[in-house]
Amino acid sequence: MTGAVCLPRLTTGQGCRNREEATLPFSTQKGTPMSLKLKILGLGVLAVMATSAFAAVNAGARTGGHFIAPPHTLIVGTESGEHSLHFTPHGKNELIGCTSATYSGTAVNETETAIEVEPSYSGCTTTANGAHVTVTPNGCKYRFTVEKGGTKGTADLNCPGSALEIHHPNCTITVNDVGTGGVEVNQNLSGIHYTTTLESKHALTIDVNVTFNTEYHGGICIFLGTHQLGELNGSVTVKGTNTDGEQVDITTT
Repeated sequence: MTGAVCLPRLTTGQGCRNREEATLPFSTQKGTPMSLKLKILGLGVLAVMATSAFAAVNAGARTGGHFIAPPHTLIVGTESGEHSLHFTPHGKNELIGCTSATYSGTAVNETETAIEVEPSYSGCTTTANGAHVTVTPNGCKYRFTVEKGGTKGTADLNCPGSALEIHHPNCTITVNDVGTGGVEVNQNLSGIHYTTTLESKHALTIDVNVTFNTEYHGGICIFLGTHQLGELNGSVTVKGTNTDGEQVDITTT
C-alpha cells in the first residue's frame, strides 16, 4: 500500500546483509509513506507457500468485522509521516523515491465487509543518478478485510489481468495474484491493523506488515533468482468524502 543486485516498513535501503538477502525499499517524499522491502530469502519461498495455504484454510476465522461509512463514500488513502516508500536494487545503495502515492476506491454500502483501493504512483526516480523508474499497477487493487472487533484484518492483491510492475533500468519486478501453475498467491495476507482517528471526522490509519511473492524479469536482477519474497511495511491514512467533496466518517467494527 515505493532499484539492487546486492528491494511501502509501500524500510530504508541498507544494502544486503549477506548473499542470500537483498532489499528493494520504495520511498515517497510526500503523501503517506508506506515502505516496501523486498528480501531475498532463498528457500523461504516454500515457507510462504505453506503459510498462504494455511491462511486460506483459516480465512473465515479472520473475518466478521465491518467498515462503516455513509453509502457511496469515496475512499482516499494517502501516505504521510516520517517514513517514506523506498526501493533499493540488490547490490546498490541507491533509493528510488516517488513524489506521490495515493489509493482510491468506493464504499458502496453503509456496511462493507471489505474495501478495495487502486494505487497510483508517480514521480519515481533513483537517488544515485536520477534515472527514471515507473511503478505501473495495471489495474491491480489492494483489498482490505477486517476482523470482528475492528482492529485487525487481512489484505489481498487483485489483478484483473496483468501484474503490478516496477520498471527499473536493471530489471522489471512484478507482483501478481496468480503464481506458477495458476496457483493463487498474495491472498489473505495477515499483518493489517486499523486505528480510528478523529479530527473533524473519523478516519482510519492502516498499519501494514505483510509478506508477499514477487518475480524478477530480465536484466541483472534475475541472477538473484526469478521468484523472491517481499515485505510491505508502513501505514496509510484513509479518509472518506461524499460526492460533494465533504469529509465523512469512516470506521471499523
